[in-house]
Amino acid sequence: MHIALNSVIADPDYKRKGVSGMLLDWGLDKAQAEGKGVYLFVGDLEVDTFEDMQFEELDSVTVLGAERHLMIWEPSDLSSACDVGGKKDEIDEDDSEPELGALGMG
Repeated sequence: MHIALNSVIADPDYKRKGVSGMLLDWGLDKAQAEGKGVYLFVGDLEVDTFEDMQFEELDSVTVLGAERHLMIWEPSDLSSACDVGGKKDEIDEDDSEPELGALGMG
């Protein structure tokens, strides 16, 4: 079984501050804890970033003229992919979702 990650997009006021990375870290931690893989679609510019995090490209499709790449990550690969946002220690280590205030949005 796998978990689908949909759009992880930061508000423009919070771009380049690690918010998207924190959300992705949280999702990968949840998947690891549940022993599930993760899949998502990314654009051309994000493929290398997700490959660096141990995602593997399975396929690609063109949607409305833009290439989208299906990427998959399996739990055994997480040890080298953790902390992609560099702010992992700012998220509570319990199983709860990150609070918006902790991300500077609440």
